[in-house]
Amino acid sequence: MPKNILVIDDDEAILKCIELQLKNEDLLIDLESDPQAGIEKIFQNNYDLLLCDIRMQPLDGLEIFKKIKADKNNLPILFLTGYVDENIVEYVNKFDGTGLLIKPMGKTELIQSINNLMLINDDQDNSDDKLHY
Repeated sequence: MPKNILVIDDDEAILKCIELQLKNEDLLIDLESDPQAGIEKIFQNNYDLLLCDIRMQPLDGLEIFKKIKADKNNLPILFLTGYVDENIVEYVNKFDGTGLLIKPMGKTELIQSINNLMLINDDQDNSDDKLHY
């Protein structure tokens, strides 16, 4: 059964790139460029993973995380950033079920990161659920 992923990034080019990189995978991909609309989608749908940019306006990815973590604490989140900041890396690493990927990222790196977070979140390691690259 396909995994359901929400991607939130205010850069349409990044959204299209991620969509292209994952188009042949067994995934249902929902793209959102508006961070507030992304939060609404998170609460309206049952996603298996969130890919979320950190630097966005009017809400950044860490603010989204703070807004959803109480109710969606089992939702794995792969943060995306083009700006490496030691404080952000430290913050993200404090939480289980989160990861950080530096943009631009290649298809292999993206798929490996998605697989790793989904495996951490799943009770079973079912190789049929893994994405391939």
